[in-house]
Amino acid sequence: MKKDVTLGLEVVNRYESNLLNTASQALGMLDEVNAPNVVGHLDTYHMNIEESNFVQPVLACGKRLG
Repeated sequence: MKKDVTLGLEVVNRYESNLLNTASQALGMLDEVNAPNVVGHLDTYHMNIEESNFVQPVLACGKRLG
């Protein structure tokens, strides 16, 4: 049976995890997974620590955000 589930991978700061810390890393992971139901999740708290601005990461992820 098919389930309609979307998995959002949240990017967190380096003090909480070393897996996905930037939008660029999230895009790399999304490319590796290559599944339409897996999306990125950007959080402004973590972005404030890891990204140089808020606009470019959001634009880079675009439709791959959930």
